[in-house]
Amino acid sequence: TKTAAITVGEWGGQMSGSDEVWMNAFANYLVEIDAQDNWFWCVNPDSGDTGGLLENDWKTPVIPKLDLLQFVQPNPTKVSSMNNNRIICV
Repeated sequence: TKTAAITVGEWGGQMSGSDEVWMNAFANYLVEIDAQDNWFWCVNPDSGDTGGLLENDWKTPVIPKLDLLQFVQPNPTKVSSMNNNRIICV
């Protein structure tokens, strides 16, 4: 059997309608094929076609998207900032 490493360059969308259906199906597929390491688009809320991980105030997280990402990758790499003790998941 042949194996290869893969990574998804980027994925994301709105948490409504067909985008939400697709994102849930894709998240399940990533888990099924053990491809949890990926790149989600995007953080900023003003991405017209996908929205972001943050609401329009740039502070409030979009919890359904974060829950979906936690399902896909329950143990993300965490990087701690030495300056202000904030944790950034990568």
